[in-house]
Amino acid sequence: MRHRVTNAALLCLLGVAVGLPASAEPTAAHIYRARKIITMDPANPTATHVAVTDGRVLAVGNETSVREALAGHKVVIDDSFGNKVLLPGLIEPQLHLHIASLLLPMEFITPHEWEVSGKRATRVRGREAYLAQLRVAEAAKPDAESWLDTWGFHHDFHGKLARADLDAISATRPILVWHGSLREIYLNTPALAALGITAETVVGHEQVDFERGRFYESGLEFLMPRLIPRLLAPERYTAALRMA
Repeated sequence: MRHRVTNAALLCLLGVAVGLPASAEPTAAHIYRARKIITMDPANPTATHVAVTDGRVLAVGNETSVREALAGHKVVIDDSFGNKVLLPGLIEPQLHLHIASLLLPMEFITPHEWEVSGKRATRVRGREAYLAQLRVAEAAKPDAESWLDTWGFHHDFHGKLARADLDAISATRPILVWHGSLREIYLNTPALAALGITAETVVGHEQVDFERGRFYESGLEFLMPRLIPRLLAPERYTAALRMA
């Protein structure tokens, strides 16, 4: 019960008293006190108390307003969250909060139009059109050695991709192409070298195609520990947060 009610408090804090039907019998209500409750309701943005009964949020506000809303209910005070901050949120397993910090600094080359956080991407479809746009992005870099990170490639719209394609665009600049599904990454030869990845280091790792420079599904478990320190470097990460 505690786990279910706690989740309800985190998922359903709407900053609005939903109340009970007039015919319902009064039931015990748990009032959870927290250091701060962020309601996500512009009209009532923060609170200190939330009342929950049978998985439903009855009221949110300060202690006085919540008690007033619970007239006729038996009240149980719970200080489990006394020094914590509560933030409501639906848990969407495909939405990871760090994704923006990883992707926003990248070049978007996608099969669909995108406009997010000031970034615009036009629709690009077809293998040749994709590679042409990748060449444009590479040519726009101010030097010959900084990484070119891109997101949005999709084989259904852009055809097959291999390390040789990326090497033809640049034999000196590390190039990373992150699939739109986030489930695979392609690297050119300079990128592999920069990460210390050789044919020997990938031996025994499934779902790594070294010749194509392709790392997918469980192959990302091999790649990410080498890649994430650069993608989440403080200067890159903080710049991405400003973009968001």
